[in-house]
This record gives sequence, C-alpha cells and structure tokens, in this order.
Amino acid sequence: MLKYNHIIELRTALKEELESYMGKDHIKLSVDDKLLKRILIENKKFAIDFELVKKLDLTGFKFFNIDISGLDFTGSKGVRINPQKILNKDMHLCKLNSVTIKGSLDDVLIIGTDFTGSNGARINPEKVAFKNMSCAKLNDAKIISDVKNVYIAGTDFSGCIGGAKIYVDEVIDKDLRYTIFNGCNLYGTFRWAKVENTNFSHSKGAVLDAQRLYGRSLNGTKLTDAELLGSLTGVDIRNTIFYGCKDRKIYKSTCETKELIKIIKEDFKK
Repeated sequence: MLKYNHIIELRTALKEELESYMGKDHIKLSVDDKLLKRILIENKKFAIDFELVKKLDLTGFKFFNIDISGLDFTGSKGVRINPQKILNKDMHLCKLNSVTIKGSLDDVLIIGTDFTGSNGARINPEKVAFKNMSCAKLNDAKIISDVKNVYIAGTDFSGCIGGAKIYVDEVIDKDLRYTIFNGCNLYGTFRWAKVENTNFSHSKGAVLDAQRLYGRSLNGTKLTDAELLGSLTGVDIRNTIFYGCKDRKIYKSTCETKELIKIIKEDFKK
C-alpha cells in the first residue's frame, strides 16, 4: 500500500493535470477505485476542488461515507449516489444535475437541494430528515406520498414528476412563504396560512380568504390560478400579482386607490 506522502504526490500531480486540461471529454483514470478514493478524499471530503474533479469520468466511484453537502454535480459523468451511504446522509444544498440516485431518501437531509437534471429521486416528504424539504427544487424528482407534516417554505415543486398533492392545513407551521406550487394539487382551507411571496401559478385547488391568512398578508404573492374570497380591507397586497386570479371581486372599499390602479392596469395585460 502506498504511503501517505506518495498519495500527496499523486494528488498534486493529478490536480496539476486537471487544472491544465481544457478538453470536453471526461478523463477515465487507469487506477483502481480504492486508490482513486485515497487520492481524491481527505478527511471524508474532496481534497481537490470539485470543479476539477468533475473533469474525471467518475463511473464506479464510491461515495460511501463522503461529505457531499453543497457540491454542484452539474457537468459530471458517471456519478451514482446512494443517499443512505453518504456521510451523515447529508445532501443539503447539493445540485444533483447529472446524478443517478440509487437508494432511498428517507432520513436524508435535502434542505435547499436541487434535483434538476437528476435521475431516480423518489421522495416521501414525511420521511426526509427533520421532516424538512424547505427551499428544495424538486424538478425531476418524484413525490411518492401526500405532502403533509413537513416543512415546505421556499420549496419549488415545478417539474416534479407527476406533480404533488399538498394538504396545506397539515403542512408544519402552515408556512408556504416563497413556495412555488407549479403543477400541484392543493387541498385545505389555507386558514392562518403564511403565503407571502407564494406562487400559485399552474396549481389547482387554491382557495384563499384573505381575511383569514396569517397577518392578513398577500405581500409578493402571485395569485394566478388561485381563487380569492372575501374582502381585501386591511390586507397587505404590496407587490401582489392578481393577473389570472379566479373570480376576483375587488371594490373601492377594499384597498387604497393606488393599489386599485395597479390592479386595473394588470387587467389590461390580459
């Protein structure tokens, strides 16, 4: 077995080659997987900038017990990851473009994870780590159960395979702020839900009574394809987009004149 100082020499040489390589093809190294792992990994993390590592053909490379949190796999080749085998089951803030996921995402940390361009991701929302998939981008992932008893603030459901069924009254804290519901079927009353900067475009089933929202606020919310009930008196509608809102009825008594002017102008964009 090679001594540590020899591994450092090999690592330095590989780094230099990767830095100078400008080709488009991924390089498949003629070393066995165990040696490659010793060269690339130090203290369970990549010892070479991962942007350089992505120039390699990583087919067959084992990510067992390696810290991959925050890594961007875009443009990589041959990456297959079993989420149950990585260090701490931690995939938060990863960009998984080009990655094939083999294995369950149960108990895996996916806060802020971007599944766009990945293959094989199947998510049971109630079983992810800490019941939290806030700020995840679920494009190309499949949601395999109803969405409830989980944090989803900031989650982007656009492009998730087969869409998602979301029971908004059962979402933890009813916190839907910054969530994008594109392609989702929504169920529930939305009573006391937090919907600031929420995007309902291309969703189904959203019926909101503005007077019964948390803080009576629709600030920054895109109400396209949602249905709005009740008066807007005292409701915060700063930066709210009403274009495409179903059955909207707004009277002069419901909001300030300048806000009505904004709404009227939006009607002319139809």
